[in-house]
Amino acid sequence: MFDILKSRPKLEAFSILERIRNGVDIQTILRHVKDGDLLLQLSLIPETRYRYEFPYLTDMPSFLDVPNNPYLSSLIYENTFKLITSKQLPTDSNNGEAEYQNMYMIPYHAVKIIDRRLDAAIVSKWTAVSADDVLLRKLLEAYFLFEFTSLPCFHKDSFLEDLVACRHHFCSSLLVNAVLAAACVSVYSSPNL
Repeated sequence: MFDILKSRPKLEAFSILERIRNGVDIQTILRHVKDGDLLLQLSLIPETRYRYEFPYLTDMPSFLDVPNNPYLSSLIYENTFKLITSKQLPTDSNNGEAEYQNMYMIPYHAVKIIDRRLDAAIVSKWTAVSADDVLLRKLLEAYFLFEFTSLPCFHKDSFLEDLVACRHHFCSSLLVNAVLAAACVSVYSSPNL
């Protein structure tokens, strides 16, 4: 109890002391402090400044460290590899440049598509594969994030509008099933789905 009172901020320590003075059981206070920390940990925003390193290497390979390499003058290199080698943390500035460069600090697999049409889609009307619309929406999201960017073979906006409105002009059961099948490749490589 004394360690808790010494290590907590003043306001929290005074609150604990007030509970002791009001006759609250010590075990109840300890449980409250411990459970309160768990709830605080759950409310934290996950770290998005994860940096990738070359596999099994701590330094830039010599064949890449040449003057005409465009990677060495890119924002990605400056925001990741230079910070790793110099052991510095990025400085937060108040200008818009820091917010613009923030996209180079977030790993691509942390991206989420925000589209009201995707959230409103009832994909199970178009396929007999599954009746779980949450899973089917995640499959569509994975397809649009990972597969669609490399080979866009249809217009995404028209497809989503017709998918939600149950129109057959730009959406069909065959196309939905093909997209879901292609999305399985992305889901297999991403354990977060």
